[in-house]
Amino acid sequence: MSVLMATGVAIIASFMYNFPIMQKVELKSLENALHKNLYCQQAAIDALMGHIRGYVERKHEGVVVLFLAGSEGSGKTLTVDTFREVNPKWKKIVATHEQGDLNKMTQDQLVTALRGNIHASTLNFLFIDDIPDLAEDTPFVEGKLKPILRALKFEKTLVFLVITSYEGNTSLPTFLTNEYEHQTILYEAMPRSCVEKCAIDVIKALDANPRYIDMEALMDRIHFDDVDGVQVSRDGCKTVPITVALFLSESIIQQEREHEIQHPEQGPNEL
Repeated sequence: MSVLMATGVAIIASFMYNFPIMQKVELKSLENALHKNLYCQQAAIDALMGHIRGYVERKHEGVVVLFLAGSEGSGKTLTVDTFREVNPKWKKIVATHEQGDLNKMTQDQLVTALRGNIHASTLNFLFIDDIPDLAEDTPFVEGKLKPILRALKFEKTLVFLVITSYEGNTSLPTFLTNEYEHQTILYEAMPRSCVEKCAIDVIKALDANPRYIDMEALMDRIHFDDVDGVQVSRDGCKTVPITVALFLSESIIQQEREHEIQHPEQGPNEL
């Protein structure tokens, strides 16, 4: 092996096994992906990444609960999915429906499976999405959440447990806040301007041109509440894709009907 090649291999190896550098690269990838995928949640992204970097830099050990709180459609589940796009090995449990693997395991099997995915040399994230009720004595909290927390509490490496609740809860129960390190990240309800950005991206994804879409009519299909003089969506971007798809389909049908009326000799397929 030449000296130049040996030097190159040494540099690559030192980078691959320099865990702080690898973590910084992964954290930067996470932050960039969140900014790309989420709409109008700059404060939430900054708070989330700030907490994560802080615990990583302090070399915290054990579990840290990151609670993503806010209204429907504000980007909580999209945050979870964005993290898993960056690293698909991070496990996700959806509390509101049975999954083929994690949700059907016994407590011991679940804990063993999750702990087997934790490594001291990497960033460790576990996600529990859409917990219907965070109160004590509820089936999911007693049967899944508490055993997971107890198992991770004394880990010798840092583990982030990221949870969301579809009820829009903004506070954690006392059993959790009294016993575990935790942070709450608040996601703001989405104003009309942000929902419109989301709609435009969906239109483009469906190979349509927003310039030829009646955006005012489209936005009238989406329900907004008036909050201190600002129009805010109660569903955020959650229902936007289906609303846009239906609107475009209806627009095409309407155009074909108008064409048939104006040009009956051509037929509907010659538009």
